[in-house]
Amino acid sequence: MKSPRVLALAILPLVLAACGTSEASTGAPLVPADPPAGWESHAMGPVTLAAPADWEEFETQPGDRADEAFALRAAGEGPGTGVHTSVTSQRTRDAAAAIENLGSVGDASVGAEDVEQAELTWPGAEAAGWIGYRATVTVGSEDVEMRYEYLVVDLEDDAQAIVAVVAPADTFDESGAHDVLASVTVG
Repeated sequence: MKSPRVLALAILPLVLAACGTSEASTGAPLVPADPPAGWESHAMGPVTLAAPADWEEFETQPGDRADEAFALRAAGEGPGTGVHTSVTSQRTRDAAAAIENLGSVGDASVGAEDVEQAELTWPGAEAAGWIGYRATVTVGSEDVEMRYEYLVVDLEDDAQAIVAVVAPADTFDESGAHDVLASVTVG
């Protein structure tokens, strides 16, 4: 079983700093989509998402800029695949600025490469943004290329949720991580 620390160490610093494939015909890197059959729904503060049935909850703590944090990880061995949601009740920057910050922090902390980002329209959100990148991180004594994607949603009550998914780059598509982000609903 994966260590919660491995997944948390891979995702948490990046999330806290910012406080079916869904690309479809819109050209957007992420669009809302229904989850695949058999996935389970998980409420994570003001957002709900779906994940594969074998993804397990694990305890995580909110950072200095977040009020709540929630996390799931895929069962099994190896580098972490999972999702982390950080929620703040009073955002300090809008979604676009949070995405920019996530890119800067990703570059500084893990050497983010192949960075893509976009402002999005997301149902139930005042504003939303997405960023994705690859980075090579050391897990144990092994260097592993990981894929990170984030969805930032600004909520009507000045709250903000940042949903981050991560998986080894070579299994990212099969892991369903991108589809977890696409399944996020607000409210």
